[in-house]
Amino acid sequence: MGSLTPPICNVYVKDAHCAKLSGKQEAFFFISLYLLAFGSAGLKASLPSHGADQFDERDPKEAMQMSSFFNGLLLAVCIGGAVSLTFNVYIQDRYGWDWGFGISTFAIVLGTILFAFGLPLYRIHVAHTKNGIIEIIQVCIQPLVITFLF
Repeated sequence: MGSLTPPICNVYVKDAHCAKLSGKQEAFFFISLYLLAFGSAGLKASLPSHGADQFDERDPKEAMQMSSFFNGLLLAVCIGGAVSLTFNVYIQDRYGWDWGFGISTFAIVLGTILFAFGLPLYRIHVAHTKNGIIEIIQVCIQPLVITFLF
């Protein structure tokens, strides 16, 4: 993976000529960024609603458990942010950005797999009659159609 690491550049030197990313380095960098953003947005957006579906808010005991779930979820998100800002920065400084992004991508893929394996254990299952991808496309295209028609 050494070819993905750009040459060392000392930005504190007055006339430093640092090499810009190109080719494989640039592609790897942007693919990693987009995968991280996609994975983070997908998990952080869907996790609260999936967790809340497992509790009956009309039952006082389960309403309290749902409150504890959201407290625990927020704590986990905050701890995850703190760890990623310390551990990943250390890894990126010491071993390179490719390792930092690689570890982050691996963690998100692992989290997605664990999330998917937990789906059969959910108490409330929603039956899908349509293809999920088609529903997503419909949600994205419907505002455009309404905008152009009216």
